[in-house]
Amino acid sequence: MPAPKRARRTRKSEEFELLKLVARLESLRVQAGAYSWSMTEIQDARDQQMVGDFKQPARLAESFNTDDAMFAAKRTRLAPQKAIPVKIVPPSQSDRARRIANEADGLFGPSGVGATPDTFVSINRILADHGVAFGMNIATPRDDGTRIDFEHHAWPIEWVRWDPMLRCFVTQVDVTSASPEAGNWLDGSYARYLPSNSVPIIHGDGRWSVYAGEEIEPWKSGCVLPGALTWARHAFGFRDWLNSSASHGNSTIVGTMPEGTRTRSQEGDDFLALLVALASADMPVGLLPAGGKVDFLADGSTAWEIFRELVNASRLSANQIYNGHDGLGTNPSGPGYDLKAVLGVVSDIAEGDLHTIERCFKSGVIDPWAAMNFGSSSDAPERLYQIPDRDQDEKRERAGSRRIAFYDAIERERSLGFDVSEERIEALAKEYDVSIGKLAAAGAKKPAIALAPTDLALVVRVDEARASAELDAMGGADGAMPLAAYKAKLEQAAAAPPISGQPGPGAQAPASTTPPTGANGAGAPRPPPSLP
Repeated sequence: MPAPKRARRTRKSEEFELLKLVARLESLRVQAGAYSWSMTEIQDARDQQMVGDFKQPARLAESFNTDDAMFAAKRTRLAPQKAIPVKIVPPSQSDRARRIANEADGLFGPSGVGATPDTFVSINRILADHGVAFGMNIATPRDDGTRIDFEHHAWPIEWVRWDPMLRCFVTQVDVTSASPEAGNWLDGSYARYLPSNSVPIIHGDGRWSVYAGEEIEPWKSGCVLPGALTWARHAFGFRDWLNSSASHGNSTIVGTMPEGTRTRSQEGDDFLALLVALASADMPVGLLPAGGKVDFLADGSTAWEIFRELVNASRLSANQIYNGHDGLGTNPSGPGYDLKAVLGVVSDIAEGDLHTIERCFKSGVIDPWAAMNFGSSSDAPERLYQIPDRDQDEKRERAGSRRIAFYDAIERERSLGFDVSEERIEALAKEYDVSIGKLAAAGAKKPAIALAPTDLALVVRVDEARASAELDAMGGADGAMPLAAYKAKLEQAAAAPPISGQPGPGAQAPASTTPPTGANGAGAPRPPPSLP
């Protein structure tokens, strides 16, 4: 019975209108500049993120990079995206599937021109910050009309918002820089509800790809929500720590005038100038008038310690928010982590980003591309990250331990006299989760019997012994004889008396009396010489 096919959505070429997809859309320009945030503005940006309006939250997430803890945590989150290679994998080994995968590799593979690595880094960063990210396809027909190539780019999230009435994301576009066909891209069902410079974002329509790890309100899982106050706590705490440190490091000098001397007088002005000179270290010595006094006042409180604790706690929180751990990992002395630490400690979060991008890129980019170029997406490949199996050694060690316990259980039951049948062994193998081969049939196992050299001589043949010594085989009846029989034959031949007319053992053969062959005799004997 053939295995049932996996259920999947197959896209058809007639679903996509090429005229709409070739129209280029441009986002609004971002005004560059520095941002200073008050606590009220930070809270407002967080509230806008909660309702799916990303303009201010995007600016806030960018400001996170000005903080060392948030910058290091975010860089750690993106490390797998930058380091792990990708591969285009066909759904089957049919000729059509492999041919489509080969063409997809030129666009979306490791060195593809349709989706570059920096595009996916931007998508991964936005996905981590906001819980959702967006990509846009630019369709370009080739001059010969044989193919429609896709270019995939990350779309700036600050121009995107969730429309609760339309139940979809909506983005603003720059209509002044769009191609003339851009106005025809709007679907009539949406156009009457949206401003003239807004378009809906529909995942998988050939234009857009929505990267989200959750189905319902994915933006509420973005790191910008818990990171907003963590960043503020770190930034403001560090500012107050610096102010407190300056207060502790700069003592205040207070002078007491001699009794009866007015402060607003020439003597008072001279005394004040002396105090200023002493405070600035421009005058290491000075003369005090009789009865005058100078006191150095310093802040002796330990209130500054609370700021240090606040800053350190915020640094740990930044790593917990972005990476799921406190950042101590395998390198507690610095903010950086290598890929091994990332995949070993925070694999659930890091791999989750990669699998989300794999899934959404397949349905939002590769499937429409395959349907438009090959009529159907049934043989569309996947763009997969080659994530190393970090648990392979551990799995192998656990499997070895289970197998040893499985063999010990069998031997233990046999030693206690239990009937360890084939069914019992299979049950134990299932219990210990080990795979076993087919048991040998009864009597098929060869007994281990130690044979003496004299016993081997009875079963080993002459040619077998000569082959083990790397000698040529004798062949014939002698080569097929056992060593013992051949030895007896030689001994019997040596002990037999010689036959009359034949040399005995050890005798030399008589010289040949056959005359030599002449040049013209052809082997005939020479005639005797004639008598005189």
